[in-house]
Amino acid sequence: MRREGEPRLTRYDFGTNCTQRALALQGRAHPMYESCNQAEYDGLESPPEYDLSKVTVPMALFEGALDVLATAADVGRLKKALPASGVVFEKLYPTYNHVDFVFARNAVHKADLVEVLLRYAPMSYV
Repeated sequence: MRREGEPRLTRYDFGTNCTQRALALQGRAHPMYESCNQAEYDGLESPPEYDLSKVTVPMALFEGALDVLATAADVGRLKKALPASGVVFEKLYPTYNHVDFVFARNAVHKADLVEVLLRYAPMSYV
């Protein structure tokens, strides 16, 4: 548990998301995450739900058709939870998986990303 006044640390364990999903399908929880969540969220087994309908910043959704970590169903739930006016850009990249947005050498999404960033930057550069 975190003591009063200590900085909050975020745990990044790449690959455990797949383990979590596999265990959840079997009706079990990963013990490490169960204890982390309970310590962080006052004994609750899951973090609280966020009300995404209150998001007011422009949102761009870049989706990879081959992504098994953020599936089409996940993106659909996200779009349904966000206000319709908040999604300003949305594109499906048919050959992309989850990490291609960061590590792909042939980053075909790069032009779209730069366009969105320039269009919605606090100061107009266009």
